[in-house]
Amino acid sequence: MKPIAVERLVRDEIASLDPMLPAEISTLTARLNLLRVEPRFDAALISLFAAMGFLLAMIGLYGVLAFLVSSRTREIGVRMALGAKPESVLAMVVWRGVRLMLMGFVPGAGLAACYVPARRATRVDPMEALRYE
Repeated sequence: MKPIAVERLVRDEIASLDPMLPAEISTLTARLNLLRVEPRFDAALISLFAAMGFLLAMIGLYGVLAFLVSSRTREIGVRMALGAKPESVLAMVVWRGVRLMLMGFVPGAGLAACYVPARRATRVDPMEALRYE
């Protein structure tokens, strides 16, 4: 039997018992699809926030590097006048950006590594800890 025919039979049977009784009838596939909607939305929302955070970080890094280059314009000009190749100037600026990223990444990874033990420390029962000694 088709799901629609079964639904009609079940509705008729419920109506014969009590016509005022509300009945919500759906297939297992429809119910499973409803269960999948919320996690997909949550994942999409988290992905959106992660992308926005990444974009903001890149804009910030660009701003800092643009400021550093503009404040070192004379130094870069003197280097170029004395024979520095454009590749070496490019490498100098890129390396500065990489160092800035590493300075942000290392404390972030350290913070992530410290969070779990710190969270565990907040769950210590004081009476149990005092009895332990």
